[in-house]
Amino acid sequence: MMLATLQDRHGVMPMMNVSSFYVAPEFRRQGYGTELLQQTRHKARKLGMMQLNFYYMTGSAGGEEIENMLLAAGCKGPVTRMVVGKRKGRFEPPWLNMFPFPASCRSFPWRELTPADRQYLVDIQRRERPFPDYLWPFKDNFQETEPINSLGLKKNGRVIGWLLTHRLDAVTIRYSNICLHRDHQGFGLALPLLSESIVRHNLYHRDIPRAIFSIFTPNKIMLKFAKKILMPYMTEMKESRVVYFDHIRHEAG
Repeated sequence: MMLATLQDRHGVMPMMNVSSFYVAPEFRRQGYGTELLQQTRHKARKLGMMQLNFYYMTGSAGGEEIENMLLAAGCKGPVTRMVVGKRKGRFEPPWLNMFPFPASCRSFPWRELTPADRQYLVDIQRRERPFPDYLWPFKDNFQETEPINSLGLKKNGRVIGWLLTHRLDAVTIRYSNICLHRDHQGFGLALPLLSESIVRHNLYHRDIPRAIFSIFTPNKIMLKFAKKILMPYMTEMKESRVVYFDHIRHEAG
């Protein structure tokens, strides 16, 4: 089984993204995976795709076998896209509540973002690009944020960052998107923002005991922060990776 979606970056880089690649254990090492891969490459080429991406999580069932098969077939990579930590139960690391916000800053529930706040962010992003596009909170495909502990951050009345969470299921909250204006990045604001979000989650820890923390690897400052402050307290660590074929459209066959 293989599940894929098509992505077209304004016609410049059409891509096929495979998010699920599975061969039942009793049928592995018999050529079925290779045949499925060849059919997928043929389909991508027929559709005019420039790149074929395979996304997967480390530690998943059969993940290492699939990665080895794809690399042997000529895929490039792997590239780590995201570091993911999992935690179960009340989360009280020693640094929780130790670092307050400066007097000029305050957090607020993200659901209370006003139309004026949103327009300010849209305008400053258009002019200055102070926030990475991949962390932009107003994308069409972004799911509804979790109201319990999704937060915005203001300095002197202007929004300079956010920490957005999402409910994956009845008992799991994912910490999906922590972002600060490039002029305000560093441990000084990220840590109290994360602390407040965790404290709010802890109020509901009996009903929502699971947490997943996701950090995009291009977000170098936050990744360094997470590895030092957050990840040592996780009960499980994984990576989201991608391997890929490029120039699919020009392949022979």
